[in-house]
Amino acid sequence: MKSEGKKRIAAILGLIAILAGSIFAASYFFRIIKRESSVLAEAKTKISNLEKKDREFADASRAVDENVETIELAKKAFLSDSSFVPFLEELENLAKTAGVSFEAQSADFAAPLDKPAKFNFVLDGRFEDIIKYLMLLDHIPQAGFVTRLSISPKDGTRVTVSADYLIFNRRPSDI
Repeated sequence: MKSEGKKRIAAILGLIAILAGSIFAASYFFRIIKRESSVLAEAKTKISNLEKKDREFADASRAVDENVETIELAKKAFLSDSSFVPFLEELENLAKTAGVSFEAQSADFAAPLDKPAKFNFVLDGRFEDIIKYLMLLDHIPQAGFVTRLSISPKDGTRVTVSADYLIFNRRPSDI
């Protein structure tokens, strides 16, 4: 019986050892699973945020692609050093349309971008055509207005007009 009691005690101690080992192992694996779950949850959150940013970027890119013409019109409305030559060409085309001669005299773009640029030009032609030019000038995309207009008779029906023009919409060249 002693031997049988010792066997029972040994079996109970063995079971307790196995149970303690199982509890320790389960606790160890539970901590690992918990840690890996939090890493996985953090990764899922980051992936979700990246997917959201990707969708937002795709939407923004699509909006830019759909509005290229509007964006170009808006850019054209702002005068910069790099767009000054096309601006002069536009003024020359207006002169051809109106039937007057156009000569750029001076331009001052040294003012800060939040201040208007000054531009001086001379027109030569019939008074009616000069008026037509000024009306066409009022419809160009760049916001500005004539601040000084000097009219001098040339001969018969022709006049020479000297004008100062302020341009308000300006932007840096690199935009």
